[in-house]
Amino acid sequence: VALTQSVPIAIAIFEMLGLGLALPYLAISFTPGLQRILPKPGAWMETFQQLLAFPMYAATAWLIWVLAQQTGTNGLAAALTGLILIAFATWLHQKTRLLPPLGKHLGSICALVALGFSLSLAQVSTTTPTALTYNQNQGIKWQPYTAERLVKLRQSGSPVFLNFSASWCITCLVNDRVALNQPETIAAFESKKIALLKADWTNRDPAITKALESFGRSGVPLYVLYPGDSEFTAPVILPQILSPEQVQRAIKNL
Repeated sequence: VALTQSVPIAIAIFEMLGLGLALPYLAISFTPGLQRILPKPGAWMETFQQLLAFPMYAATAWLIWVLAQQTGTNGLAAALTGLILIAFATWLHQKTRLLPPLGKHLGSICALVALGFSLSLAQVSTTTPTALTYNQNQGIKWQPYTAERLVKLRQSGSPVFLNFSASWCITCLVNDRVALNQPETIAAFESKKIALLKADWTNRDPAITKALESFGRSGVPLYVLYPGDSEFTAPVILPQILSPEQVQRAIKNL
């Protein structure tokens, strides 16, 4: 959000974020008595530290899923193999670090070789998934967005619903399922003969990036509803979090 605002507002947003992070320390500094309610150091900290690893594992799983959406099965296989090699290098270093010098050096060399192989996997050829693959089995039949197609549809007087989305965008996927791919919403689109375009930003297409910037946005989701006229009336920008009622109301008001 901050990146789409003016410089003063962007700076103010980051300053407020910094203030929020520093607030607990400021509160304890000004009110030393609050230290009494803080938990005491102990063995529980080790358990808590280990417990915090599981959200990191979950984040890794999500990032791998994102990578699979962007690069296909080859990229997924390379990422998983790289993680195994990194885990092996870490384990090997841990097992050999207390050995005599020869064993320690051999362990370090093997660990570095494993890390080198893991880095080399970044060069593995990947296959870009077909655009809109993640939406093939859902109700709406989207047309791929191009600037030329949008202009042609608008010149013909057809109303257009433009959906800027990406397969790794959780908000986009939820909006698709909850609001857009509902029978009532699909019926509303069909009743107004609205052309449905999807700008798939999964791999950061430069043309789609330029279109997003024209609306003052730096990311997805973005939902734009163009009225059905050939005079290029200003479009309606829908909220980033959609409900079926919001979409159907916007369609009804065309």
